[in-house]
Amino acid sequence: MLSCFSPDLTKRTIRCDTENPCPDGEVCLSGLCRPPGGPDLSMSSADLERPDLTGLGPSGCMDGNGTYLGGAWACPGLFGAPSPTASMRCAAGWIPCLTVTGVNLASCKALPGFFAANVVGKVSGNIVTCTAPSGGNRGIYGCGTGGTSQAACMGFVEALLCSASPDWQCADQLELVRSNNVANGVLCCKS
Repeated sequence: MLSCFSPDLTKRTIRCDTENPCPDGEVCLSGLCRPPGGPDLSMSSADLERPDLTGLGPSGCMDGNGTYLGGAWACPGLFGAPSPTASMRCAAGWIPCLTVTGVNLASCKALPGFFAANVVGKVSGNIVTCTAPSGGNRGIYGCGTGGTSQAACMGFVEALLCSASPDWQCADQLELVRSNNVANGVLCCKS
């Protein structure tokens, strides 16, 4: 008796790193190949089809990994002065995002950790304000599950209160900020 074997390859898990990249149409996130932005589990199965990314080009992250967010990349990994700085998480031709332009906030908000933009604000109480810090308590705008809703600044509506997170050491400029958790990272936009 003969039978056919037809596995569903859309439900496989592929490990990845800089020497073992993901197949076309997927990005490497936390060592596993995944569709860009990750699926929204509330969608129908028809919505879970992978988009055509043939014109996407290489990752905006210096290590070739990250999650594509519609015009920006969430680049996970450790960073902090003096090396690597936040901007060093971005690939050549990419910089830490200065505004929300090009960032799919819904996809970014679902990412584990927090991804910092180059927007540092001042904290008053538990509120991050869109005011340049001058020492004291700071907040960093960006997105991810580690942020909290805040008043908008440069289009971002989430921020991280630095004093409330042991994973972050903040400064008045993103290039001097340190993140010691690999789940966190930087939002990179085309320069």
